[in-house]
Amino acid sequence: MKSLGFTKPWFPHYRLSASGPVFFDHRYADFDEQAEQLAGHDQAYLQLTCGAFTGRFLSAFLAPEISIHLEFCNQALEQKIGGSPTDFSFGLVLSGHEPFRANGRALSADDLMIVPPGGDLVMRSPVDGCVAAIVIDRERLLRDTGLDPDTANWLDNLHGDIGMLRSPVLARRLREDLKLVLESAGADTGQSADVHANIGNAFIGAIASHLSLEHATRAARAGPRPGSASYALYMECRSRFHADLDRDNRIDDLARSFGTTKRSLQGAFSAHVSVGPLTYLRIVRLHNAKRELQGLSRPDRSIGDIAAANGFWNWSEFSRQYHRQFGELPSQTRARRQIA
Repeated sequence: MKSLGFTKPWFPHYRLSASGPVFFDHRYADFDEQAEQLAGHDQAYLQLTCGAFTGRFLSAFLAPEISIHLEFCNQALEQKIGGSPTDFSFGLVLSGHEPFRANGRALSADDLMIVPPGGDLVMRSPVDGCVAAIVIDRERLLRDTGLDPDTANWLDNLHGDIGMLRSPVLARRLREDLKLVLESAGADTGQSADVHANIGNAFIGAIASHLSLEHATRAARAGPRPGSASYALYMECRSRFHADLDRDNRIDDLARSFGTTKRSLQGAFSAHVSVGPLTYLRIVRLHNAKRELQGLSRPDRSIGDIAAANGFWNWSEFSRQYHRQFGELPSQTRARRQIA
C-alpha cells in the first residue's frame, strides 16, 4: 500500500482499504450511514443545508486504547453525539474557513475540544467541514506518566460537559502529530500490530505531555461559556421539536411558551444552527420522512401518507421541499431502499 500523502483537506486521494484491520476508509452518500461510523459513540445527524450529501469517514485503529477518526461532510450538519462511556474524545478542526460550534461555543482551528466519558455534544459543522476525533481510553490516558496530576484532575472532573482549550500552538502541534502518526501507520513496510500499537501509545504520551504543558500555564482554561443563555433556549426548543413533531408551532406562541421574545428565539437558532426555528422544524420533519421512506417496517405505507404524518399536506410541495433538501425525490429514496 502507498504511504499516506496527506494534503488539504487531509484525506489522501485514494481509499485506504488495503491495510486490513488498521484503516477503514469509506465515502458516503447518506448522512445517517456516516453517523454510524464513530465506534462507541451514539450519533444522530441533521442536514441543515440543501442538496445531495457526500461525505468521507476514515478511521485508524492503532491499539485497543486509541483510535483516530477523520470526517468530511459537504453539507452543514447538526451533529448530536453521545460520548463513549469509557473514552475521552479530543476534537480538532481540520478545515480553516467557517468555525464549528460545540455546545454553544465557537470551535475553530485554534481550539482543542475535549469530550469526557459519557459527555454530550451538540455540534454544528459548516459546509465542507473537516474534523478529527482522537479517542483514548480514560484509564490509559489518566495513568500516562506524561500527564501531570493537576491536568489529570481537571480532565477527570469535566463531568459530562465538554472542555475547551484555546491555544493555536497546541492545536497546530497536535495536527502535526496527527499527520505524522497517520503517515507512519500507513507506511507500506509490512508493519505488525505491535508496531501500530507502539505508534498509538507514543501518540497518547505526546497528547498527555502537550496537555500538561499547556494546562500548566492556566491561561488555556476555558472561561465561562459565552452565549449560554441562547444555547439553553435553543436546546430547550430543539427538544420540544424532536419530542412532538405534530404540534402546530407558531413563532409567537413558541416565544411566549418559553418566556422570551420572538427575536431572542430566532437569534438563538441563528447563532447555533444558522437557520430559524420554524425552518429547523421543517428540516426535522423532512428528515423524519426520509427515515420512514428508508425504513422497512411499513413498506405498504404510501409516500403521501408519510408526508401527511410529518405535517406536509400538499404532496407536490412536499416533493419539492424534499428534493431541495436532499437532492433527490421521495420516490428515489424509496426506490433505493427497495433495491437494497
